[in-house]
Order: sequence, then structure tokens, then C-alpha cells
Amino acid sequence: MKYKGKKISSSHSTVTEASAKTIKLIYNCPEVYKISLGIIAKCNSSRGDLNVKIKDTLSGVELTVRGRADKQKVYVYISDPNQNRDIVRDKLTSLCDA
Repeated sequence: MKYKGKKISSSHSTVTEASAKTIKLIYNCPEVYKISLGIIAKCNSSRGDLNVKIKDTLSGVELTVRGRADKQKVYVYISDPNQNRDIVRDKLTSLCDA
């Protein structure tokens, strides 16, 4: 699946199905100013449709989005990360709980 937009920054535009759901959720967040797509790797997971690990970085959060057959790193850059990181984290958590 290809994903493009003014907030998407990467040398490629391919996203996994699970990552597409995550990107769609955070793309319109005013706190997010850039989304960088990372590497896609195959994995064998029988744990369900979607699992997102969130790791804080200096400029936002690093996501490891795992679907049924693959996982992808997604780097989310947040304006004023210390203040807005929790807002983005809450939106991502609501996706996993749904």
C-alpha cells in the first residue's frame, strides 16, 4: 500500500496494512508535523490484528507497528514533544484498545 501526503517523509511510501491504520489516525493531529516511514520486516504473529509499541524519542515517538505478517517502524515528529507527546500517545492507545 502506498501512502503520500505533506506530512509523510521517507525514501519510500509503502506502508503495511497495520501501519496505514495507525498513520491515518495520527496524520490529522495538529501536534504531529512529520511522519517518517521506516523499514518493513516479515514476522510471524498470531497475536491478533494490530500491536503498537511506543518508544519516546527527543523529537516525538518511535512506533513499531506489528500486524499479522509484518512489522514496520514509524517515526512520528511532534511539535513541542514534552507537552504534546501524551496527546499523541493517548490517540495511539485508543486505536489498540478498539
